[in-house]
Amino acid sequence: MNDIQKKPIEHIGYDFVADGSQREVDIDAGKRDLQKQWPYTFRPLEPVEIEILVQQKNTASDWGHIWVAEGFDPRLVRNNRFFGLVRIGPLHPVYLEFHDLNLPVGIYNSTLISCDLGEDVAIMNVSYLAHYLIEPSVILLNIDEMHVTDHAKFGEGVLKDGETEAVRVWMEVMNENGRRSVLPFVGMTPFDAWLWARYRGDASMLDKLKCWTQQQVGSDRGAYGVVGTQTVIKSCRIIKDVRIGSHAYIKGANKLKNLTISSEAHRPSQIGEGVEMVNGIMGFGCRAFYGVKAIRFIMDDHTTLKYGARLINSYLGANSTISCCEVLNSLIFPFHEQHHNNSFLIAGLIEGQSNIASGATLGSNHNTRQADGEFIAKRGFWPGLCVSIKHNSLFASYTLLVKGDYPFEINNPFPFALVANDVSRDELSIMPAYWWMYNTYALFRNEHKYQSRERRQNLPGQTDTSFLAPDTVQEIRKALKLLTELPLEGDGSSRIPAGQVENSKRTVRILKVTNAIRAYREMLLYFAAKSLLEGEKDGLFAVEDYGHGQEVTWINGGGMLLTDHQITSLIRRIGQNEIASWSDLHETIDGFGQDYPFMKIRLAREILDELEFRSTDQLAGEYLNLLDELKSKIQDSRRKDFENPFRKATSMSEEEWNAVYGSVTDEDLLIEILHKFDAAISQVNHPAKATH
Repeated sequence: MNDIQKKPIEHIGYDFVADGSQREVDIDAGKRDLQKQWPYTFRPLEPVEIEILVQQKNTASDWGHIWVAEGFDPRLVRNNRFFGLVRIGPLHPVYLEFHDLNLPVGIYNSTLISCDLGEDVAIMNVSYLAHYLIEPSVILLNIDEMHVTDHAKFGEGVLKDGETEAVRVWMEVMNENGRRSVLPFVGMTPFDAWLWARYRGDASMLDKLKCWTQQQVGSDRGAYGVVGTQTVIKSCRIIKDVRIGSHAYIKGANKLKNLTISSEAHRPSQIGEGVEMVNGIMGFGCRAFYGVKAIRFIMDDHTTLKYGARLINSYLGANSTISCCEVLNSLIFPFHEQHHNNSFLIAGLIEGQSNIASGATLGSNHNTRQADGEFIAKRGFWPGLCVSIKHNSLFASYTLLVKGDYPFEINNPFPFALVANDVSRDELSIMPAYWWMYNTYALFRNEHKYQSRERRQNLPGQTDTSFLAPDTVQEIRKALKLLTELPLEGDGSSRIPAGQVENSKRTVRILKVTNAIRAYREMLLYFAAKSLLEGEKDGLFAVEDYGHGQEVTWINGGGMLLTDHQITSLIRRIGQNEIASWSDLHETIDGFGQDYPFMKIRLAREILDELEFRSTDQLAGEYLNLLDELKSKIQDSRRKDFENPFRKATSMSEEEWNAVYGSVTDEDLLIEILHKFDAAISQVNHPAKATH
């Protein structure tokens, strides 16, 4: 039943608070001034200005409550209705041009209720605009409904005075049962969401995180919506309780409700046609267009949703793109790609640098006798075409899943592996170190891609997008120990007993064990030598000995590499109120980042000790040999793409092929990767200052 009430017409614009009480004009003006400092003073209209406004078919509930700034031109205000206190900045006889849109400055054919308008705005055909502060040089065109309620939260998981817990908006990441829920807030990082969602056994910490979020935003009612300068909004239906930054572009949206849209000049955000977004936060430099649906979400900086993508109860990490598919109840770290209409991701922790192929069904619903499960994919996860996996599963970094249905839960401990469900043999087969042995070019290509696409600002020092970093190196060391303990069969493979890697009664075959051991050792050597050279100060590998320190476990927390000791320290300090806010937490993590280069060098030295390198000359010699070998492998693997006769079968001539695909010798990315290897070789051969 609709509860439509009748109220006196003179109350419009003055009863912004939910209890129906009317706020005095001076009090309302003061509240707006606290929220937004205008560079000019507003005054009441002059009689001649009122006369001109009336002649131009404008009406007002009280002309005494229409205030203007010096430079206001009443001739630029036509055929409007004003209610409540409306304050208008200078308006000049100019027009605003944006792309092919030219709109004269002024207010035309619109209804405005209790708003502030900055200098030289262009507002036309806005049927209902209420309780907004519109900054200078904003274009609003053809909008059905745009207003803010007194209890607006702008996408943050807080309560306003008088509200009950039942209306608080939680974001149910990683699990459909809601027991990993987090409260979204502006500035939330993937680490914040990860810490909150993962460490559920510490009830005291969870309460503190909830309090921090509420305290950061506050519970006062009556905040006005804001549209930042140079923003363009046109041809939209419903915009309710939305805070919009500067230089944003919003066109053709169906419904935007309870949102913060962060945007600024060098990181503008865009929303396009057919979009519906409810209860969420959009970071800087984000885009959403062509039929996107997003509900209870956070889009971190520089993320894109497009072509009908659905993002629900999920955190999407920075520099990610999702299109044409459905993602539910997931926590996704930076650099995630998912571009296909028939792919589905639910109840997962995806640790970034991932790519989801067409037909992937990751986390089928209701496949156990208990509450729906979840899965974790460490960074570099790449499921192939039409892959289906079962909850609960855990995949090591850079797991490549071959096309197929995986009928049992999997706990794959081997990073950089090719995993296949071999139906003909009825067994799961794993080839550890596959990427390094057979597709090295792709590893370095992806690493370059992440570095070139990184657009975030002020990243902590422990943000590391290299495919070989402390977390993946840690996995390699553990996997190497497992491989060296396996008995070999005649074909060079080995078997792991049932129930260890796969929740089934069948054994798991490990392929090319000897080759994988050699590859893993090469990866460790490459990481260790490269890390020492990057920290080089006085000459070849002449880095101060930082000692081994205490044994640590490296953890990927939201795309940042932290140790278990650092995480334990954070939780302890939160419990003791030494860390008492989100800003305190972020500052502490930034401090950890200063230690990351030294800890990385420590790890490199530990690895060299394990590999039994006894001298600098031995290390330099083997590292040079490895660099030469890698150059050849990268060139060979890429050359196959250009020389494969089946790929060339679609071209009628060599000239056509070259025109479309070019030559391997002309590929810029390959050339750049090889140049980096040449630079590393030169650094080893010609150190700036030799000390050995």
